[in-house]
Amino acid sequence: MNTLFSCSNKLVKWLKIDLPRIKSADGKKIGTQTIQTTTSQLTFQLQGFEYKEQRFILVVEASTKFCIIIPLSQFEQITLISLQHIVFSELFNYSIYLIQEITKNPFKQSPEALELLIQNVKSLQLNTNTVRNTDMSLGGMLSDTQHWITSFINDYGLDKINKNSMFNLSMNLNSKPKKSIQWQLPAEQFTALVMNIFYTEQIDELFQATQSTAQSTIQPAAQPSTLPDLESDKNSTTKQKSDNIIDFQAYKDKSEKTNK
Repeated sequence: MNTLFSCSNKLVKWLKIDLPRIKSADGKKIGTQTIQTTTSQLTFQLQGFEYKEQRFILVVEASTKFCIIIPLSQFEQITLISLQHIVFSELFNYSIYLIQEITKNPFKQSPEALELLIQNVKSLQLNTNTVRNTDMSLGGMLSDTQHWITSFINDYGLDKINKNSMFNLSMNLNSKPKKSIQWQLPAEQFTALVMNIFYTEQIDELFQATQSTAQSTIQPAAQPSTLPDLESDKNSTTKQKSDNIIDFQAYKDKSEKTNK
């Protein structure tokens, strides 16, 4: 599977190397090209973000707008190889979590099929291309994520920054409808994308063998090409709450209630 990492200027500075830019047919907007996941390539925007000396890598999948917040240790030096390792490790962890959580009811009667699906995720071989580029259409999503991070730090302090807290913050963001994907949930859309890649005929046979009726048979997810396009909502007249409105207080209230 081919993978494209589109890295922001700040992240490239952290890497202390130069990266090639995405070519443009007309020679314009070099370094700010729109990116898209296709049937043959997973594409991610990676951005470096720093607040009060705490550094983060923000990862957004181009088609589903699924976001991952990765905190870095204070003195952690990243290279291109370590960057790829960090991001892929988190992508695999999130993918397995989503498969187990969002699809747990359909797979409840077929643990063998679920286990094979997870093994397929773990064994995926990826051919990665890393470039210097910032997709400006993802700016609102990334700004929103940065605001949530700063709000979290201001309310809870730097000592509460860890993988678990940022996982919870990421999943909260991914559970909110996004206008740019036709008011769908990034978590559900990303799960559909993952299922499409890893759901094989063998898994389907294992799954169907455990079903008592045809109505309970799971269907493979839609092809990535049918997922909402980056620009598909420009002419939409549906009036919904903007996905860039910050609602951190609601997250904070919910988090504090859960921890009581």
